[in-house]
Amino acid sequence: MKDELLSEIKWYEDRLLHLSNKLFFIEEAEEQFNSRFDKEFTVQNDILWTLYNDSIDMLIIDLTSISKKLYSKHGLLSHLVNYKNLLKVMGKSKITPPKSIDFSTASESEIEITKKMNDAYVKNEQKALREKLIWLFPSFGSTNKVSNQDIEELKSRVFEAGEKVFFYRNSHSAHKYDKDNRKAESSSILFSEIRDFIRFLQELLNSIKLIISRTTLAYVDCNYKNSYTAAIEIVNLITTDEIE
Repeated sequence: MKDELLSEIKWYEDRLLHLSNKLFFIEEAEEQFNSRFDKEFTVQNDILWTLYNDSIDMLIIDLTSISKKLYSKHGLLSHLVNYKNLLKVMGKSKITPPKSIDFSTASESEIEITKKMNDAYVKNEQKALREKLIWLFPSFGSTNKVSNQDIEELKSRVFEAGEKVFFYRNSHSAHKYDKDNRKAESSSILFSEIRDFIRFLQELLNSIKLIISRTTLAYVDCNYKNSYTAAIEIVNLITTDEIE
């Protein structure tokens, strides 16, 4: 049962990691445009320029699709209703300290020190789990349990966190021409806002994963140098100004 939930979490983690690394490249390219040009530049390859902008649109479209699946009727957050028994602070007996000693041969002082260290470790683990539960479900701080209403409120938080991304997707990325977008023409979205939303979703998944399995996934740009180099190359190809 727990393995099924972890497998579902991994599905979202993998896709968010892909989008996150894609955004690292786009952020590097935007830094190149901003640092090398004063607002305007001449495009020498309009096809590549179009493809570059399309990749930004697809990033926003895919991010919207993944996050909406997350809180949809058949998404991960809806499935949490079936796993409420796992959304709790583990008991002391289920938390094993990383190191121990042979109590049959250890001295009294060694046993006493080890017990104190183990107790501190267990308390810190329980504190971390509780903090994650309260971050996900604020009412857990007073009720010590997760209700269906708590899960519905978490879904609402995902929607609120992604509202700007969703709006930009609907008014620009996915529906540029089939709607009356006069009110939306002046709207824009910062790449930092996209990054913040991805990080919010990553923290949400990591928190759930930590609670049910006490493991996490470290999100990093796996190809930072490649992103930087590729950004220079793409800007060189798009514009008439080239740098080494």
